[in-house]
Amino acid sequence: MVEREKFNLAVLGTPEHEGRICGGAFEILAVSPTYIDPGRPEIPSTPTPSVVLLSREWNADLRHAAITARRQGIPIVYIMDGVIEWDYFWHNWRFVKPEGTVLQPLIASDLCVVGQHPARILAALGLAETIHIVGMPRLDGLKRRRVIDRDLPRQIVIATAKTFGHNTAHKVYVRAALRDLKNWFDGHPELVPLWRIADELAVELGVIASTGGTIVDVLESASGVIAFTSTVLLEAMRIGVPTAQIDYRAVPQYVQTAWEIRNAEQIDSVVQELLYPPAEKLAYQEICLNDELESGDASKRLAEVIRSSVENTPVRATKTPASIHGLVDFRQVNPHLSVFSVAPLSRLQYELDATYKLWERDRQRLKAQDELLAKLRIDPLARAILSLGWLPGLRRMARLIRSLLAVHS
Repeated sequence: MVEREKFNLAVLGTPEHEGRICGGAFEILAVSPTYIDPGRPEIPSTPTPSVVLLSREWNADLRHAAITARRQGIPIVYIMDGVIEWDYFWHNWRFVKPEGTVLQPLIASDLCVVGQHPARILAALGLAETIHIVGMPRLDGLKRRRVIDRDLPRQIVIATAKTFGHNTAHKVYVRAALRDLKNWFDGHPELVPLWRIADELAVELGVIASTGGTIVDVLESASGVIAFTSTVLLEAMRIGVPTAQIDYRAVPQYVQTAWEIRNAEQIDSVVQELLYPPAEKLAYQEICLNDELESGDASKRLAEVIRSSVENTPVRATKTPASIHGLVDFRQVNPHLSVFSVAPLSRLQYELDATYKLWERDRQRLKAQDELLAKLRIDPLARAILSLGWLPGLRRMARLIRSLLAVHS
């Protein structure tokens, strides 16, 4: 049993991101984490971490660091911040797929998710034994409070995720939906749309992106929210704003909401219900919220998971029901990674894939350096500096060139 006041916590990430999504967990544990630059993720040897936290594994560098820690017997706690989305998970050719996969397989020893519904989805991939239902620690202080000025026009917030599309088709559907919303609101000047969207999308639509205040400030004064799949859906429902999810794609929705917009013909009726929500829809929104986002003290639950991973003790209250299991053949769902075509040892193959990617990256870097040094060897100016290296003003430069050429030779 590890003493409660003594353990070293390392975070593969930054205070601005991973530190923020952990909410008050570190204060509860009374620990000061060591943040490791995700651009150069190396597990420190002195002092050796008792536990390591991270928020993504698809990046080859972070995956390799997680592998290194696990082989040293260090537990890894993976923290998910927000919702899961179909194309992010399965068809993310923008940044995930070129590097790896999302949780397929999982390197970490523990996986913290935000709610019951995402836990069931991830458990169906065979991750049930690792899942803890924690909630979102950074939303612990979010109050159910709405401030609406009846003397002002009613406002509808329209929001996209920070990354509004993960492949070409996804971006096309988002743009199409935004154009339809713009056309509808142009015909209803009595309502004010607040566009919390990327600047490039705002320019394309000919609207002004709303950048003032935090998203919580904006949501508190909104009469309704229309959002693409993102954490905004959870924040709006938690505040109590009637919330619709808009998505023109024919894909499963990993987040359930009481209102949905799947085509342009549904915009009018959905907006009317957001403004005058039926009681049964508001009641169902509460059911959706409770399934998508675990209520209560998420920071405390996260702290318990971290502590239990260090002490190697179970945390039954946060576990996914053991009866929920699943099996996915990673070779079928990730055919773009040839490493999965060799054998069914998926985790070992995924580890080898990260190692190979880093080796290949270093090999290309060394090749480029060798080419530059070869050019330096025959460069007339460099040769002149070497021949005149005895002069006081050139001695240091000549020594530097000789040391570089010595490495090349």
